[in-house]
Amino acid sequence: MTDRPRRKIKLDFWFFVKAGVILALCLFIVYPFYTILTKSVFSSKAEGVTLYNFQRFFTKKYYYRTLLRSLVICSFTTLFACVIGVFIAYVMTRYNVLGKNVLHVFIILSLMSPPFIGAYSWIVLLGRNGLVTQALSALGLPAPTIYGRNGIIFVFTLHLFPYVYLYTSGAMNSIDSSLEEAAENLGMNKLKRIMTITLPVVLPSILAGCIMVFMTCLADFGTPMLLGEGYTVLPVLVYNEYMSESATDPYMASALSVVIVACSMVMLALQKLVVEKKNYTMSTLRPPQETQLHGAKRFLASFPVYLVIFFALLPQLVPDGVGAWGYANANGPGYALLIARLGAGVSFTDWAQARPGDVAKLWWNDAIGAGERGHLVVLVQDEGEQFRFWSANMARDGQNAGYGIRRLPKSAVRRVLFTRITRPAAFNNAARLPNEPWLTELMRSDTDWSTCCALLRLQTRRN
Repeated sequence: MTDRPRRKIKLDFWFFVKAGVILALCLFIVYPFYTILTKSVFSSKAEGVTLYNFQRFFTKKYYYRTLLRSLVICSFTTLFACVIGVFIAYVMTRYNVLGKNVLHVFIILSLMSPPFIGAYSWIVLLGRNGLVTQALSALGLPAPTIYGRNGIIFVFTLHLFPYVYLYTSGAMNSIDSSLEEAAENLGMNKLKRIMTITLPVVLPSILAGCIMVFMTCLADFGTPMLLGEGYTVLPVLVYNEYMSESATDPYMASALSVVIVACSMVMLALQKLVVEKKNYTMSTLRPPQETQLHGAKRFLASFPVYLVIFFALLPQLVPDGVGAWGYANANGPGYALLIARLGAGVSFTDWAQARPGDVAKLWWNDAIGAGERGHLVVLVQDEGEQFRFWSANMARDGQNAGYGIRRLPKSAVRRVLFTRITRPAAFNNAARLPNEPWLTELMRSDTDWSTCCALLRLQTRRN
């Protein structure tokens, strides 16, 4: 009997790539899951390993009700996103919709913006002091509320339907057209062909988009936190357990996180079970042909697509000076004015008063407004002639792009405005901010420093 030769480990490039991938998986996936699992079976109210947290969750209405609410939000959002996404995918792949390529890009853009920004923007539009709400009130008409369960579902649906659209449109473009032609030759009408041939064939792709929508809803924190107003879901409850004003309970928060993970795994298993029974392989040598519509028929096919995309992109069209995001994203002293209007902090221009953590608006030129080159950063350290700051954008004139800490000489900055948050709780009033037409005007024209100082109640001085 001969011994098998041992395989030598080659310390080549791919060895280090595999080692790096395994290390990253352990560090960013295995270790966090391990920490959550281990903490979930301990409790400050019981000794040793225990299921006390899970017992509390399934026996106290305060806890298990959030699971039911999360499932309601995820289920209805997935249903509505599926209907909208499949409909738009079918229309876009089967008919000559006007501006199809541009609409496809817009749909992707509506997915890429962070959900909480969309939630803030809808508050600006349909909140108690929103633009649409005020317009309808002026006409004597009732305005729909954006808060609560229905508001969360509405915002989630408009933000997440592109998942279903992208998966489904790709599948519909690869269907063998002979299947639909055979059904048509057998006398089957178009609606029946869609229900019995087209949709069953692309069902795995539809379910893949649906599972993305469901899991994103289940894990999202920002939108329910902003719009819930008492309609608490699991991610918000996890946050409350970690950050409670009275007492934190990381063990219970870990148990809630395990529940979220368990729900995700159950949905993945169900999706996999269905997909395994409905998986098809077909030739794409004869893709479906686009039906050419004209006149009123083309308009009727295109209008619903334009309407959905308009509402999906509407939050990103909120102008500067409207709502908290419009203030913070505006030219000039927008962020400082936001803090001043909320009463959440103070602003100043003296480097001697600045501390690490202060937000600083830097101007690289003398203009304030449409002609400015400005940058909002976080001060890291004042080093005398130089300073370090954290940047989430370009450092200066397109150089040093990306997140990270930068160092620049103070002489490179023409003007600086520091803002320090001293009352974070004041941000709870962000939804009731009045509009600021002056900030909107700064998109088209410039202003002077004395006007900014007057609005912020600063002493007029030049840095």
